[in-house]
Amino acid sequence: MPYEFTCEGVLQRINAFIEKQDFCHGQVMWPPLSALQVKLAEPGQSCKQVCQEKQLICEPSFFQHLNKDKDLLKYEVTCQSSEMAKDIVVPSFDPKNKHCVFQGDLLLFSCAGAHPRHRRICPCRDFIKGQVALCKDCL
Repeated sequence: MPYEFTCEGVLQRINAFIEKQDFCHGQVMWPPLSALQVKLAEPGQSCKQVCQEKQLICEPSFFQHLNKDKDLLKYEVTCQSSEMAKDIVVPSFDPKNKHCVFQGDLLLFSCAGAHPRHRRICPCRDFIKGQVALCKDCL
């Protein structure tokens, strides 16, 4: 049985979540944004694939921090033009014409979709072996 499904593994996760609660300073993001590692997928490659290749996992809760052109500048993605779309393959970037496509429906963010011509902008994070819910700096 995987460690995360044992009594000890479940208690470790519950302990981490409880200790990181902060009801006095508004909503605290979990996992913390400091765990974000942005990766650019090749055309035809999903975020799930690119993160796994780097021994990471795709973290859908981080997509919202990659959904504007100014957010991407820190990751050396420059958009000369952009548009909003309601699709599971965005946010993405067309390297030929430096065109970015951002998510118009926050419920459609997905790690699974792949675009044949665009590069997906992927929110990856590390994890503790046997505890996928926890990033390495989350304890």
